[in-house]
Amino acid sequence: MFRSQRQVVEKFLSLLQWVQIREGDRFKIVLNIAGRSRKYFALSDQELHASGTHTNPKQIPNSHYWVVTNNDTPKKQGIIREVLQTLGYSAGAIRRAESAL
Repeated sequence: MFRSQRQVVEKFLSLLQWVQIREGDRFKIVLNIAGRSRKYFALSDQELHASGTHTNPKQIPNSHYWVVTNNDTPKKQGIIREVLQTLGYSAGAIRRAESAL
């Protein structure tokens, strides 16, 4: 599934979907991940729209979670890094995930 994705946003969403499936209920901790003035994750697109302009929220496939996608690739990599660090993944796993985008 992931390897067939061509666009960075599709890969980003697929990676987050994989983590959400793997982590189950623990994934809800990502709701605390945010930037200076913008939330990165929410349970609705409206919540993300309210946290900033041009957020372009997308639902993480097959989940109740939404994520902002209007960031450049390095920022998406940073979000993946923060998600995986928060959930306790190894440095090697984090590097592989970042480079997959």
